[in-house]
Amino acid sequence: MRERSLLVIFCLVVTLMALGTVGWTVVSGQIRYLDGLLLVLFCMVVITIFFPIFFFEVHKDGLRGLLGSRSSKERG
Repeated sequence: MRERSLLVIFCLVVTLMALGTVGWTVVSGQIRYLDGLLLVLFCMVVITIFFPIFFFEVHKDGLRGLLGSRSSKERG
């Protein structure tokens, strides 16, 4: 269970960092040049790889399932 939680957190962090990089590249105007275009393309590939893992894990169990909270049946 701990490994899945770390996987989901890692995928979320990588996705958010890639989105931030895309945003910064657009805001700073670097997207007009080839380096900026390739950086945005690379970040989109990273988002395409890591975001579905995060999305399907959260969609399958929800955040409570990933955080390890127990139901009332399991507690007592």
